[in-house]
Amino acid sequence: MMSRICLRQFSRVQSSLRIPRPTVAFRRSYSSSKDHHQHHKKNSSSSSSSSSSSSSSTTYLPWIILTGSGCGACYYYYVIRTKAALEAIKRTTSTSVVIPTPPEPAPFKHPYDDASVFFRWFFSIKRCFYLICLFTPVTILSLILYLTESPTIRKYWVDTLIYTIRKGGCAFQKIGQYLSMRYDMVPPDVIAALSTLRDDVPAHSFSFTRSTIRKAFGHEIEDIFESFEHDPIASGTVAQVYRAKLNEKYAEKAAIYDKSGHVVREVAVKIRHPHVLGDTWLDIPLVPIT
Repeated sequence: MMSRICLRQFSRVQSSLRIPRPTVAFRRSYSSSKDHHQHHKKNSSSSSSSSSSSSSSTTYLPWIILTGSGCGACYYYYVIRTKAALEAIKRTTSTSVVIPTPPEPAPFKHPYDDASVFFRWFFSIKRCFYLICLFTPVTILSLILYLTESPTIRKYWVDTLIYTIRKGGCAFQKIGQYLSMRYDMVPPDVIAALSTLRDDVPAHSFSFTRSTIRKAFGHEIEDIFESFEHDPIASGTVAQVYRAKLNEKYAEKAAIYDKSGHVVREVAVKIRHPHVLGDTWLDIPLVPIT
């Protein structure tokens, strides 16, 4: 009995000494303080972001100004100033500088055009007869080669063709030189034979060279040149070239000076082949036909 009473009293004392639980007001005040802390944190972050954005904008602003000014300066100097300079050049050239147009070259007139009618008829008949006789053998060989297709006859035909072109004159030699570079039109063996026309052109005699110089200058070679080689340096379809050295008298008349101002005496003399003047008068009109 006594024990029960003691226990009841102890429970009463314990209940009187028990610490009460947190109330609703405390919970609300705690939550409100927490919300206030979060709101303060948000405000501080937004203020920091706004300050960073404002600082970044203030940082980029000088670069934007410098870039714009540089682009404007480039546009001014490279576009506006260039246009102004071109317009100034046009104004000066149109007012002060006049470029004259070169005169038209006079039409070429062959020396044989002024010859007599009798001479022209006689020369034309003689030249045509010569070409007919010259091209008759190669024409006959061409027909035989077409019928037989013999390699021996073909070789003989190629040699005859080169001989005919050489004897035909400078116009036909020029045609042969042109055909020697047309691999799409001419067989390889014919091209190899025609290629000799570019390097191995027969030269005329030295006596003809001496007579040509005498007719042109009225003096002998020894009166004009101190030295004159008898063998030509090269020979082409129209002319051949000699190496020579002028006398002092004719060198001063020629008035040819080098870079240092000294009179040039060593020269190259080009002499035209015989019959070139007459061959070109009649052969050039015949070239499109052939």
